[in-house]
Amino acid sequence: MKEYNIGINVNLSKDPEEIVLNRIQNSIKEILPEANIMIFRNSKGLTKDVSQKLNLLLALGGDGTILNTARSIYGSEVSIFGVNIGNLGFLSSCDLKNFNYYFKKWVLGDFIINQRMMLKCSINGKQGNFALNDVVIARETLSRILKYKIFIDDKFYTSYTADGIIVSTPTGSTAYSFSAGGPIIYPDLDNICITPICPHTQLLRSIVLDSNKKITIKFEKLEQNIFLSIDGQNFIKLQESDEVIISKSQEKINLINFKEIDYFTILRTKLINKTRECAGENDEV
Repeated sequence: MKEYNIGINVNLSKDPEEIVLNRIQNSIKEILPEANIMIFRNSKGLTKDVSQKLNLLLALGGDGTILNTARSIYGSEVSIFGVNIGNLGFLSSCDLKNFNYYFKKWVLGDFIINQRMMLKCSINGKQGNFALNDVVIARETLSRILKYKIFIDDKFYTSYTADGIIVSTPTGSTAYSFSAGGPIIYPDLDNICITPICPHTQLLRSIVLDSNKKITIKFEKLEQNIFLSIDGQNFIKLQESDEVIISKSQEKINLINFKEIDYFTILRTKLINKTRECAGENDEV
């Protein structure tokens, strides 16, 4: 009999009483009585080495939980099975109400592994941080706009005068970059997108690059605090002399998906239609 080691990383802000966690554990035991279950709360104790011992890693929460889980196990080959108990759940494998159905499909081997590229971000050549969605550089307050110089493969591209800059993966193209006017990039592609946040001139638009390009960001005179964020969760204060280098990571993250849950259905139902609802529009199709 095959031994199953299942990890569960639960976001306690979404499940403070652990009601969902207990429900998921009971479901797993009903379907796989022999399964060994390891619990991680808010990613505590979750590392690459620990995750390598698992057959599957469940992420209970929203998209932010999946992002946090992905960074915690960076470099691991284990696949993440996202169970949406948050709001959007764009990256999730399924919603809570459908968990039993899709978990059984995983047990039967009826699933797809989507490999998503990540970004490596280093400051002044020091140890890098890794992002599944995006790296964002933005000002702390609503005072003065910032001036950036962008280099691509060490060649000067342009200067930005803007509130900030978003450098995103295809996965992150439907997140902050999308809200800032950036394009949607199909997740199987290997691209990096640079999108300015509220640029001083509308002539400055997003640019989509081959993922092998290296992006260097330098700053002109700073008169306020600016911060770099990794997937909107880890924040680092930057100095005027800092040089930020962003490139494609050598490692990818594995996300579980299923044949009947296609990307365009998710895109339409969880992003485009919700955007239309906010604007008071309806999808007539």
